Amino acid sequence: MVFSGGYSLDVQGVTVTPLVEYAHFFDADGVNDQERGFLTTAVQLEWRNWNLALSRTSRDTDRPNADDINDALYQVSAGYSFHFGVSAGVGWKIAEEEGEESQTIGFLLTYARDFSAP
Repeated sequence: MVFSGGYSLDVQGVTVTPLVEYAHFFDADGVNDQERGFLTTAVQLEWRNWNLALSRTSRDTDRPNADDINDALYQVSAGYSFHFGVSAGVGWKIAEEEGEESQTIGFLLTYARDFSAP
């Protein structure tokens, strides 16, 4: 079962898009009575050719006959799109999974070209 909602609005020339999503799984991983829920909150900001995104996801697993597991994932990314089709971005993720923390930094470089007929 999944519920989500988001909406874009213009705030003095900045496009602000908040998002909330909840997903719930019954008998997760094929284990009877194990339930897992994901709650994601995020916001994306766009101004001219710039973008910034922030998000947090909680992952809660209720396990039968065992301790529950509560994890969290945090993300921030930013990028710029050039007028000639190249976009560049950088992102940072912090994951807290089963008591262990890890961090990841990523880079993205893309080129898009329009092949449609004039």
